[in-house]
Amino acid sequence: MNLINEIRNLIDYIQNLHYIHAFISYNLQGSINAIAGNNNMLALGGFSEIIKLYDLKTRKEKGELMEHTGSITYLQFYETQYLISGAEDGIVIIWRVKDWVPLHKLRVKK
Repeated sequence: MNLINEIRNLIDYIQNLHYIHAFISYNLQGSINAIAGNNNMLALGGFSEIIKLYDLKTRKEKGELMEHTGSITYLQFYETQYLISGAEDGIVIIWRVKDWVPLHKLRVKK
């Protein structure tokens, strides 16, 4: 899938979330750089080096992931079991969704 199709799919996904306004209070120091969602969860990341997690069914914040030391630049759910995050710190982390344990941390060569 090319980048334009991915962006279109993301825009469609966000537009279909009629309650996205519930997440406007996301407290970042800067903009949101990365967003990912699956059937149950929404993950947002940005300049604050924190990934915020929201439960889409209850519309409540579920927590924060704080393993990166640079701005979050990439978020992607793999099925419903894993979240993959990347940041300007050069680290890619694979998180297990059921308990949010960082299973693997991979350093990307710069």
